[in-house]
Amino acid sequence: MNFSKNNAVYLAAAVVLLAVVIICVYWYMQGQSLSYLYSNTQDTQNNSDTQNNTSTAGKLSYTSAVNLYKDKRIQFDANCVASPSPASFNKGTKIMLDNRSNKQRRIALDGAVYNLAPYDYKIVTLTTTSSLPHTIMIDCGTGQNNGQIILQ
Repeated sequence: MNFSKNNAVYLAAAVVLLAVVIICVYWYMQGQSLSYLYSNTQDTQNNSDTQNNTSTAGKLSYTSAVNLYKDKRIQFDANCVASPSPASFNKGTKIMLDNRSNKQRRIALDGAVYNLAPYDYKIVTLTTTSSLPHTIMIDCGTGQNNGQIILQ
């Protein structure tokens, strides 16, 4: 095999570039999962309703969360459809965003983004600086206006 200097340089550059891309993707994925874990744990630990119903990580079990937030839960199915929609809550209410999909979901409420792992949930507090009543638009995944929350 006849390998010229130029071919060796191109091959070395390609290997280095591939390594940099792999490292960047790895760091990005690690940063996403760590920030998700921190924000999800922080919300549930600060919620006084979690007493005596926590798992070892300080987060409510799914069954406990469903029982606690049964009337304050918005589910997202495999097609990112929010249910119920529209939903109506008072400002300051804590609700459960419930991902019932086998895919990670990016849920945005008026632009505030929450990342939910497959079949996971997040407890969030509904608030706005707008005058009331205010309609919070729900975006799921790459979709927009997948649901609405009417904030009273």
